[in-house]
Amino acid sequence: MQKTFVNGKKIRDSILDDLVEKFSLYIAKTRKKPILAVFIVGENKVINQFVSLKRKMAEKLGILFQEVRLPKETATDFLIEKIKEVSLRSDGLIVQLPLPEHVNEKKVLNSIPTEIDVDLLNQKSIEFFEQEKGDFSILPPVAGAVYEILKREKYNPIGKNNILVGFGKLVGQPVGALLHKMGAEYKVIKRNKKNKDILYEKADLIISGAGDPGIIISDMISDGVFLIDAGTSSANSKIVGDIDLRCLDKASVFSKTPGGVGPIAVAMIFKNLFALLRERSNLAKK
Repeated sequence: MQKTFVNGKKIRDSILDDLVEKFSLYIAKTRKKPILAVFIVGENKVINQFVSLKRKMAEKLGILFQEVRLPKETATDFLIEKIKEVSLRSDGLIVQLPLPEHVNEKKVLNSIPTEIDVDLLNQKSIEFFEQEKGDFSILPPVAGAVYEILKREKYNPIGKNNILVGFGKLVGQPVGALLHKMGAEYKVIKRNKKNKDILYEKADLIISGAGDPGIIISDMISDGVFLIDAGTSSANSKIVGDIDLRCLDKASVFSKTPGGVGPIAVAMIFKNLFALLRERSNLAKK
């Protein structure tokens, strides 16, 4: 059986190579560098690593990158007011998750204007994504990364046993919506799911975003399964995934963490930024 180890950095670089030219032409035409603002509330090592990656990509694309760092005790209303203020001079805006427990995450995310919501976390952005079945131009970053992997590996999920591990806001829910847009069905495995071993064993495709280190091991899966690990957590000061690396022995395709979905998802943010800039530009012409 031929095995493929997905190189997320290589896919990321191919997306960025295309975007370098597009942003260069946009900047030359408008004589203005796009601004991407990123809000970070509190301190988190994993978040800091992701922010650093975004900053480096922004610099490569000629995009101005603005970090807005606020203390952990920041109140919901203050954060929303700050988002409103910064959004007036931004072309894209990200609120890094997770937020501190006392912050009303839903209210904060819904305060991001949809026209600069590059993460698609505002409820209106989510609804538009879920309703527009044929539109794959703007996707939630992780769902976009999964789409790129499936497309490049020529995997058609229709009629297959597709399993999502976890159904959170950043991975499970948007990836589920993506599969639905592609015309495919899926099942969700949660911690208390009964018969989950049988579901794993019969799976053709497993996409995991539980954020639970090594919960999927080789004994659970069948030969030839397509594995996409989108889970991220920290163990011994390292970013690790949900799927044990020894699963490669059985997988036909394996996208591991780190180095798989993560780099592609960051590139998708900038792909979304360009798509939203183009959309606003087209609307302005009408």
